Amino acid sequence: LSSDLSEGSNSLQLCEEPLPTEPPTFPVFRYKLLIATQTATREHSESDNIRLNITIEGSKGSAVTGLLDNLDLDDFEKGARDVFEVRVTENVGKVRCITLAAGGDDAWEFLWIEVHSVDFNEQSYFYNTENDITSSDTTEGTDTLKLCL
Repeated sequence: LSSDLSEGSNSLQLCEEPLPTEPPTFPVFRYKLLIATQTATREHSESDNIRLNITIEGSKGSAVTGLLDNLDLDDFEKGARDVFEVRVTENVGKVRCITLAAGGDDAWEFLWIEVHSVDFNEQSYFYNTENDITSSDTTEGTDTLKLCL
């Protein structure tokens, strides 16, 4: 329905656009992953605003987790272990690499990250052997960090 609001006109005109023949399709998030993180214990290793997501690369493909955030918890605290349940659209197979992407400007240092495929009962561990710090503020750390087995 559209209206012609030019001066002196009160008429309404129907807009005749064809309706879609196919219903819209939405992604199906069928594969469940648990992501566990261990924040370092050094001073300022915690983060209040890391806005972290992870791209998971495996033998069959890749998937992105979306933001890791437990809504009612204070995630990424110094020395804390956090667990995030995520669902992805693709079976990535055996996890080979993860890429962390920080969208927030508060730095975060972690000791390790575990990716657990619930559907296939497989775990992969990624260790921060270089003591890298992630942050979208590149004066504090790196905004992306790729770790591979």
